[in-house]
Formats: sequence, C-alpha cells, structure tokens
Amino acid sequence: MKKKIIRISVLLVIISIFLTGCGNKKSITAEEFKNKMEKEEKYVIGDATEQFKDYNQIKKVYIVADKKYKYQLEFYEISTADEAVSFYNNNKDIFEKEKTGASAYNEVNVANYNKYTLKTSDKYKVLSRIDNTVVYVNADKKYKDDINIILKTIGY
Repeated sequence: MKKKIIRISVLLVIISIFLTGCGNKKSITAEEFKNKMEKEEKYVIGDATEQFKDYNQIKKVYIVADKKYKYQLEFYEISTADEAVSFYNNNKDIFEKEKTGASAYNEVNVANYNKYTLKTSDKYKVLSRIDNTVVYVNADKKYKDDINIILKTIGY
C-alpha cells in the first residue's frame, strides 16, 4: 500500500512539472508591456520612471490602472536579472512583514522566474519576476480577478 501511495505521489509531481512548464519563461520589455496595455481600452497607463531616477538599476517603470484608479499594477524593467532578483526579494520581505490576521501565500521559483502571491483579509499582493523585469501589485483583495487578467495578458 505504501509503495502505491509513493508511486502515485511521484507521478503527480511529474505531471505537475509538465503542466507548470518548468522551463524558462519569456520576459517582455517595458515597451512591449506599454504596447499591450495601450491596446486594452479599460486601462490607463503612465510612465513613472522619473520617480525612480535615484535608483540606477531601475531602467523603466510603467504603471497601469483601471480607468477609475481603484487598483494599479507596476511594471519594472531593471538593469540585470540579479538586480531584479534583489528587487523581488526586498519587496517580498516587505509583503511578508505586512501580513496581518489570516493570510495565504503561494510562491514559485523556477529557472528565470519567481512569483509570490499573498492574500490577506483585505489585500491581494503579487510579485512576479522574469529575467530582469518585475511586476508589483499591492491592491484591495476585491480586485484580484481583474489583476489576474492583466497578469495573464502579459504572461506574468
């Protein structure tokens, strides 16, 4: 019986690896992000690069928000993948320190890709890194589905 459970467990792990596509994900540039979001009429997009001029590693920042500015998603293009990993880890630490009450998180770390999602009683937070780009979200929980549509659209 134990051998059967172990075999089934191993099989499930192998299947999940194939389903999640554990290879490299393809990043997009800040300009590609901007172009994709401009095609979506329900969003407003702004260039926030100037706000980060004191951070040499941050090359380009775009912020996309719904037309009523109820939530936003930030896209960062960073000089190198190593600096993007550092940016990701720093913000993940901040998110974890802000946990209050009941919360649930999920984290994926594969090849050139990291993704961390945190759901609290009132917030939905996402960090998604591919290569030298990072997507950052800190929004009210009720906009989770809308945010996930954007993430799916851009492949993050």
